[in-house]
Amino acid sequence: MANAFSGDKIRNRPKEPHSKYYERQSKHGKRWQGIVIYYDSETGQRRQTAQTFATKRDAETWARKTEMQFRDNPHHKPPSDETVDEYLQRWLTIEDTLPLEEKTKRDYRQMAAHPIRELGTKPLKSLTLLDIQQFYAKLSEQKKSRRTVNYVHTVLKMALKDAVEWGLLVKNPADKAKAPLGRPEKPLRIPTPEEMHQLLEATRDTRWYPLWLWFATTGTRLGEALALRWGDIDWEKGQVTIRRALSGDAAHRVIKTPKSASGMRTFSLGPKIQATLRQLQEDQANWGEQAGSAWNDEDYVFTTYQGKLLSKRNIDRAFKQALEQAGLPSDIRIHDLRHGMATQWLSGGKSPKMVSERLGHSNVGFTLQVYGHVLPHDEVQAAYEMENQLVSGPEKSSTLHQHEV
Repeated sequence: MANAFSGDKIRNRPKEPHSKYYERQSKHGKRWQGIVIYYDSETGQRRQTAQTFATKRDAETWARKTEMQFRDNPHHKPPSDETVDEYLQRWLTIEDTLPLEEKTKRDYRQMAAHPIRELGTKPLKSLTLLDIQQFYAKLSEQKKSRRTVNYVHTVLKMALKDAVEWGLLVKNPADKAKAPLGRPEKPLRIPTPEEMHQLLEATRDTRWYPLWLWFATTGTRLGEALALRWGDIDWEKGQVTIRRALSGDAAHRVIKTPKSASGMRTFSLGPKIQATLRQLQEDQANWGEQAGSAWNDEDYVFTTYQGKLLSKRNIDRAFKQALEQAGLPSDIRIHDLRHGMATQWLSGGKSPKMVSERLGHSNVGFTLQVYGHVLPHDEVQAAYEMENQLVSGPEKSSTLHQHEV
């Protein structure tokens, strides 16, 4: 009986899983397919899972690793047949539960929409490096900006990395993908001091003048200006402290603290902007009296006539009208006033470190990377001084260049 029982046990035991791989031709050329044969632990039925790769090595690695998963755990289940679309939608849902900024979540959805549209019907487990590389090339053909293409690459790579960690993929096919350059970003449109003066003169008697003057003289970002409160201004010292910024627009508006310590900063205000803000404070008091109970008393500096936060859309519209009123090119953006302020300071010989701190940059290296081309460069004098120090000695060189350069 014992021997018979042992024989029955051996006969009924599911067969061991085994793997293989072989070369196959596809419309993309020579490919390699890995196959793992396994037997259902409950029914004993023969099943298989397969995946296609660009190289023999990848197919062999996947097949052996998957075979060992079934050997180590008879109840192991192969990756699902969900598509790229289904997986990315599931990934986005999970990301929505994480403590991320709302703008970041919206950006993820906007960037994920590109691979969902172009690769969505493809099974996730069959997604290859070639598929992704061709997808990036198509984005470039569609004239997507360099920033967009790289952001799509970052989001897709991150999503597929999670798929690997969750056991849905053996390796991340986006790891070695190279995002094409895409359409070059537009160069900075830096308004000249004359253009900024022209804008301010044309709008001096409008309700928007304080905001345009603020941007032109402080170099703050739009979100920082809109989140500014009267309590952030120290009238005695003539200084303002940037403590928060407005992110998003319409129903998605959120007041938040700066992302980095450098964003939280204090700097001085000139007498003209101080006087303009004093007048704005008086005007707001009058608006409050006229609005009565409809007044929104949240202490913001730049507001509507009811004391509410200004809409970025309305500001953009007002700025376009201001450019037209001043006879200036319509391609100037509000953010370009920040560039104008930084450029004017640097070209006037102000310290890059001072400008960097005023702008709220995380380091002066970034400031130099963006605005380094406007720094004063006296190459002739620098070369002359160096030669004189090397040839004539430092004592003579200090007088020679003053007379001959």
